[in-house]
Amino acid sequence: MQLYLQIDALIAENELEAAIVLLGEVIDLQRWRTVPHYDRGLCRQKLGQFESAIVDYTHAIWMHRNGLGEEDADAFNNRGVAFQETKQFERAFSDYAEAIRLAPRDPKAFFNRGNLWSEMGNEEKALVDYSKSIELDAADPHVFYNRATSLFHLRRFEESLHDMNQSIQLDPNDVDAFVWRWRIYKKLGDKERAEADLREAKRLDNWVEEPAK
Repeated sequence: MQLYLQIDALIAENELEAAIVLLGEVIDLQRWRTVPHYDRGLCRQKLGQFESAIVDYTHAIWMHRNGLGEEDADAFNNRGVAFQETKQFERAFSDYAEAIRLAPRDPKAFFNRGNLWSEMGNEEKALVDYSKSIELDAADPHVFYNRATSLFHLRRFEESLHDMNQSIQLDPNDVDAFVWRWRIYKKLGDKERAEADLREAKRLDNWVEEPAK
């Protein structure tokens, strides 16, 4: 118990390497526990150690192989992200599908699968998953942002503007959202609003330059 309190404190302070060491000690003492494997996978994933994270998530999933439930959806979802980061797209799709099967009301796997569709250039299918994610949780600015970019690539600029407005309303300090809305306004021929968004982006971040058209 005391060891896990130390681990929680290290994770809260973003001391992930130290947390990984202590989680290894917990695993050596209690190899049958799922949570330490899952938590170590999360730490490794945050550090960009995706192959090692996949190993930990796989251990966590394997331990519940005879009785997978809704509580296992995050392990599949996060392993799917790690597979995606390592360009193992078929495995990522499979894990997102299993996460959705186990927790069909959780928006995260729909969002991540939408990102994978978009990365593969299938914006229409990305829109379906982003829309489902928004249906389940309309308070996440990232989903509106990503759906807006998919709509932009499909040249559906009015709809893209609507979603980027929603993203900015939910997170008015997102520099990238203002830059993207600048692009949208430029496509819509609204020079005045485009310039206003570029000024706001520069106010939020002095390093912002006018992006390529």
